[in-house]
Amino acid sequence: MIFASALKSLKRDFYRSFFYWLTFLLTTAFVFLFFCIAVSPAVGMTFTNSEGGLAVNVTFFAVFVCVLDVFFANDFFVRTKAKDLAVQLICGATFTQLAWYLLVQTFLLLALAIPGGIVLALLLRPLLVSLMSAWLHAGVVIPISGSAVWATLLVLLALVFWTTYLNLSYAYRNNAYTLLNSQSIRSSGSVFNVAHSKKAMKVSGFASGIIALALWILPVFGVLNAPADAFVFALFGMIGFWMCCRKVFDPLLTSWLDKKAIEQPKQIAILGFFRTDLSVMNVNVILIVICSVVLISLMSTPSITDMEKVLMMLAYQMMNVLLSLAILFRFGTEALNRKKYFQTMRHLGYLEKDLKKIVAVETISFYCFVALSALLYVGVILKALAGTGVLTGSLPAYLIWSLVLPLALCMFATWMYYRGSIRTKRA
Repeated sequence: MIFASALKSLKRDFYRSFFYWLTFLLTTAFVFLFFCIAVSPAVGMTFTNSEGGLAVNVTFFAVFVCVLDVFFANDFFVRTKAKDLAVQLICGATFTQLAWYLLVQTFLLLALAIPGGIVLALLLRPLLVSLMSAWLHAGVVIPISGSAVWATLLVLLALVFWTTYLNLSYAYRNNAYTLLNSQSIRSSGSVFNVAHSKKAMKVSGFASGIIALALWILPVFGVLNAPADAFVFALFGMIGFWMCCRKVFDPLLTSWLDKKAIEQPKQIAILGFFRTDLSVMNVNVILIVICSVVLISLMSTPSITDMEKVLMMLAYQMMNVLLSLAILFRFGTEALNRKKYFQTMRHLGYLEKDLKKIVAVETISFYCFVALSALLYVGVILKALAGTGVLTGSLPAYLIWSLVLPLALCMFATWMYYRGSIRTKRA
């Protein structure tokens, strides 16, 4: 009975289940390829001594990003099951039955994702070898070793354990009422709460905004003058970006909202939702910039070997894909809470075509903002390194496309899901 209900739930929520499965599939493939390169004799990564120290640091960095993305995906997946869990509880299900209901779905998706990820990695290996050989103008070999298999299995088992623990705790600490009313649990920034930033026009708020903007923009010139210290400058720049989200962007958007007349309802909704997106997902933007700058800086290290460059390139591509998916999941989790707002907007007279336009403009605007914010630093460091001759040929353009393309694909997927999540079913 529980198994049948779990399968029906997966089929009913195919879109959400697919992206949860896709995250584990890509994580498995990337981690396996990553460890194959890292533990190869050409890199010599070990965890017991100093040999391969750079590879060890990058490996821990990459695994951390993988774990973070899986947690975002798991949170998105479990929250979509809130109403299903509530129905199970109302029908008399016990905590044990609820736990099995979640575990069946999670393990079924994982059982399909892990072997599929290994197969995908084996299929991608020749393509990766060909691309890296052309880039380095040298022969590249990515061997399959037992150490890589065991390292991958350990990481995946740890992920399975923690996702299982989180899912069980989610089922345990919620009752039917909280699950049915999960949409009322909001983050600190409500979409239509525009009164909290009235003080932004005061002198102190203006001064703090100028400081935040300076801390975000000025490090760009430091990157141009000293590309070897790009990570340090980017770190200060991201602190400035985080401050700008609170001290500049939020008050500015609030000011625009206050000035918009009631005759401009679509603009009011777009600005309000965009402001909430920014407050909820500014950390995701920071992660994309920091990870990209770190890996590009490491790729430009003079003493780095060819295989270590391959390792950095794979890590760069992996993180861009997974962090773009993390934004998709965070956006999807936020969209789950907005259906009641769109229902209210329908009652206020918004037409269906207006709501579709609001969703499209909000989604495109936010992803373009993410891409431009990342390219502000990534583009500058690539320009600086190309000017010094460290990065040559089409590599800078390739690195930019590796950043932009995953965001573009996730933007389209987010738009499709967002539009479907706020749609009302007609009798």
